[in-house]
Amino acid sequence: MRLTIFIFFLCIVYNDAAAQKGVLPGQPQWTKEQVYSNVSAEQAKTVLYNNADVIALDVRTEGEYKSGKIDKAIHIDYNAPDFKEQINKLDKKNTYLVYCRSGSRSSAAMEIMKAEGFLHLYHLEGGILSWSETK
Repeated sequence: MRLTIFIFFLCIVYNDAAAQKGVLPGQPQWTKEQVYSNVSAEQAKTVLYNNADVIALDVRTEGEYKSGKIDKAIHIDYNAPDFKEQINKLDKKNTYLVYCRSGSRSSAAMEIMKAEGFLHLYHLEGGILSWSETK
């Protein structure tokens, strides 16, 4: 009986802690600790639309960006000669969802951002192409 009560108590404490972090089953954990992760388009949409503090970062060219983007995304061209200087103007404590067309440039951009001290980076697997394919 005591063991049952103890296990019940642990479940309540665990669920409460998860709820305070905003973690839902099956979603990436957007915590304040150092996090680098690949996410699917479905996961990215869920978290981006449910967390106002997550910022979409588009690293495509200007022309690609103008042809269609994720709502409220900020744009910094990965191929620009001042890419590193531009990303260093961003707040490194924020959480960023980095994407490009198919995932190659954003993956490389994320590596640069890690080296520059960004702590919360998520890479959209398949880029905006995968984003466009999901509802």
